[in-house]
Parts: sequence; C-alpha cells; structure tokens
Amino acid sequence: MPETDFHNKKEITKSSFTFGIFTLISRVSGFARDMAIAYIFGTSFVADAFLVAFRIPNTFRRFVGEGALNPAFIPVFADYLKTGDKKQINQMISAVFTFITIIVSAIVVLSIIFAKPIVQVLTLNFSNFDDKFNLTVILLRIIFPYLLMVSLAALMMGILNSIKNFWISAAAPIALNLSLIFAMIFISPLFGDTPEKKVYGLALGVLVGGILQFAFQFIPVIMKGFHIYPFFKFAHEGLRKVIRLMLPTIYGQAIHEVNIIVDTMLAWGLGTGAVSYLYYSNHLMQLPLGVFTIAISTVILPLLSRNVANNSKDEFKKSLFYGMEMVLFIMLPCSIILLLGGKEIIYILFERGKFDHISTMETYFTLCFYSIGLVFISGVRIMVQAFYANKDTKTPVNVAIIAMILNIILNLILIRFLRWGGLALATSISAMFNFSVLIILLKKRVPEIRWSEDITAFLKIIGASFVMAVSAGIIRILFAPDKIILIQNQFLNYIIFLVILCCLSGGIYLLSCHLSKVEVMSTLFKIFLHKEKKEIRK
Repeated sequence: MPETDFHNKKEITKSSFTFGIFTLISRVSGFARDMAIAYIFGTSFVADAFLVAFRIPNTFRRFVGEGALNPAFIPVFADYLKTGDKKQINQMISAVFTFITIIVSAIVVLSIIFAKPIVQVLTLNFSNFDDKFNLTVILLRIIFPYLLMVSLAALMMGILNSIKNFWISAAAPIALNLSLIFAMIFISPLFGDTPEKKVYGLALGVLVGGILQFAFQFIPVIMKGFHIYPFFKFAHEGLRKVIRLMLPTIYGQAIHEVNIIVDTMLAWGLGTGAVSYLYYSNHLMQLPLGVFTIAISTVILPLLSRNVANNSKDEFKKSLFYGMEMVLFIMLPCSIILLLGGKEIIYILFERGKFDHISTMETYFTLCFYSIGLVFISGVRIMVQAFYANKDTKTPVNVAIIAMILNIILNLILIRFLRWGGLALATSISAMFNFSVLIILLKKRVPEIRWSEDITAFLKIIGASFVMAVSAGIIRILFAPDKIILIQNQFLNYIIFLVILCCLSGGIYLLSCHLSKVEVMSTLFKIFLHKEKKEIRK
C-alpha cells in the first residue's frame, strides 16, 4: 500500500474513531434519557405532546445551528485563523455571535407568541383542540428558548472544530441528556404525581440542558484565548460571507426537515403512540448512524477537499472508496442485528413503566423498516461530502428535492397498508433512490471515478453480510428467547440471547471477511497495529 494512501486511510480511521467514541458516550446517555422518558411517560398522549414540542425547536436549530451554520462558518473562520490577527478573529466571532443572538431571539419570541398556530400547522390539527394539542402548545412555549442556547452552542462547536478540537462538541450533548434525566428524577415529582404534571419538569430540564450545552463549549473557547463580546457591525465582511454561504445550506436543511415534519404530521393522525413509535425506532437506528457514519463523514470532508485542492484525483478516488467500504463494512452488520435482535434491544432499553409490550412490538415493527435503509442513509452522507469537496452544493440539494417528493408520495401510499411502518419504509426507499442517483451523478462530475474498480470489494462485504444474516437467522430460530428459556429472569434471558446473536453471527461475519480477503478489514488491523509494530522494531 503506497505511503500516501495508507496515511489518508489512517487519518480517516483514527479521527473517526476518536469522534465516534465520544459520540457513542453521548448516544448512550441519550438512550438512558429515552429509557427514563419511556418509563415515566411510555407512548401516551403526554409523551407524544412532549416529543412534538421538543422536535419543533430542534427543527429550527438545524436551520440556525450546526446544520446550516457550521458548514458556512468553518471555512470563513479558517481564513481568519490563517491571518493570525487576534483582533480580526475576535471581531469576526463576535459579529456572528451577536447576529445569531438577535435573529434567534426574535424567532423565539415570535414562536412563543404564535405557538398555537405553529402546532396546528405541524400536526394538521385545525379543529380538534384536545388535551394532547393543548399540552403540546404549553410545552412548546416553555421549551422554545432552548433554541437560543443550542444555536450559540453550535457556533462554539464551529470554533472548536476549526482548531481541531472535536471531542468537546461530540461530548456536549451529554450535558443535555443528564439534565433531562436529573429533571425527571428530582424536578418532575415537584409538579405532581400524574404524567400530565410531571412533564413540566421535563420541559424545564430541556432549558437547563441547553444552557449547560452552551457553557460546556463556551468555557473552552474562552480558555483557548478567544474573546466574544457584543459587536453590532452587521456589515462585517466575515459575517457577510457566512450569511452568503448559509443560504444554500439552509435550503438543504429545509428539505431534510420537511421529511421529518411530514412524517410527524402523518404519524400524529394515526392516533396515540404513533409519534412515539417513530421516535424510539428512529433513535435506535441513529445510534450506529451517529457513532460511525457521522464520524466518518465528518472527518472525510477535509481530506477530500485537500485532494481536490491539490488536484489529486487518484487520492480523492481512493479516499472516497475507503470511506464507502468502511460504511458498508460496519453498517450492513448493524442492520442485520437491528432486524433480528431489535425486539430484544427495545425490551431491554425501554419496556418498563408506561412502555408496555405493545409499545415494544410496534416500535420493533417500525425499526425493521428503518433498518432496511440504514446502509443507504449512510451512503448518502458519504456521497454528499464528495460533492461538497468539489464545491458542488447544488447537485445534492436537487437530488434531495426529488427524493423528498418520492418520500411524501410513498408515505401517502404505504401508510394505508403499514401505518407507521409505512412511514419508515418510505424513508428507506427514498434513501435508496437518493444514494443511487448520487452515485451516477458523481461519476459524471468526476469522470476519473470508476465504481467498477471497487465493485469486487463491495461484493465481498455484501457476501460476508449475507452469510452473517443466514447464521443470525439460524441463531434466532435455535435460541429465540420467547421459545427457549436460558434463564428464568426474562431481562437477563434477552441479554444472553443478544450476546449469543452478536458474538456468533459477528464472529462468522469477520471470519467470512477474512476468508474472502476483505481489504478494509485488513487495513483497519494494519492501522491500529501500525504504531505497536513500529515501536517493536525500535
């Protein structure tokens, strides 16, 4: 393996590993939060009301927070960092900070005033103002100021990432998760004994969590020597560049959020529990997606951009192929485990308190359809970065628009037959379409890319995954915890089954990869053993 090629693969792998570790810790704390919510509120109308109220400011957050801000802020901020002029750097940060504070504060005030029509539009509820609807409006008014804190936290994230400090921003969501858990244990009981009253304590926990998330990143930024102060020069060149770059990214985020809103609106109309089934199943899917795919896509963009800047088309192709192989190598086994062990995972994580067996089965039903699209959703994340590296932001957005329309059409069709499962399946199919079209268009954008050159590596991983799926199915039949009681305690019985399923099928997968000489697995071993071998030689 050429030294440059190995160095690029090592950079992708090691950086993704570090980012992924802290993201994993964050996600685990998120699951602890969801377990607490499920225990206290289950899939009741109170849970639906809170999840909708919480999702609305999070939707706005992606427009004014890390979803749209960081891709625009980081490149501009990097130019200022190169100058080394601390005064100009601090002015640029302060101008953006002041602008975001004013704009987002206005959004918060208006959203609190018009909370009722916002909920009406997003739930398509214009006549039935029942308890769930009224509770959602109240919770939304309590939670919405959270948007300001997380938007400013996103700016701090951009600053830290620009100076190659990734772990703090990856760990920051832990503060929010711990705040919600603390609120449910100690604050919610102060409001009353019923879920309808306890949920107000949870809403306050969101506000405190937002403040902590901001402080967790703001303090390190100040400690790094940056100074942030009110700076009302809205004609500042740095701010103007950020705003110009944000516009297309906002447009791209809007497409993604429309899909989420449409799913929520349609699920709302399916009755109590539907929104929660989608929420919990989607969060389970997001665990491997967040830990592995987001990590890989985050670190691969700067590398691909350098390849493009240096006109290193061969290195660009190799880096992209390696990123795709890593995603396929990790995500296919994850999909199989979620499909064949998802019910037990949901039982272990959530089935207690108000989250009953029916909630488990309906959430698992939805998860199965999400799992089908996990690989394609991951693939889209990597492919989009390849376009961005080539300074092409229009193509992914245009493809996403078509995929969004397809998703909405499929939602309306599949919901009749599969209900909330149809919404998840529509997401998977549209992701498959999005991924396929991006592959074709990238070949036209970068003619040097020849997917046929790497097809053998992809087929080897797919073949090994097929062997794993068959073995996992056999293990499911032989050791199904509903039929074979390995131990009397059902909770422990399910854990033992999952350990057997993951270890045996995972071992067979790795053995299959080894026998078929899957290159990405060999490369991973070389990377993590490279330092040790060098030290031994010394």
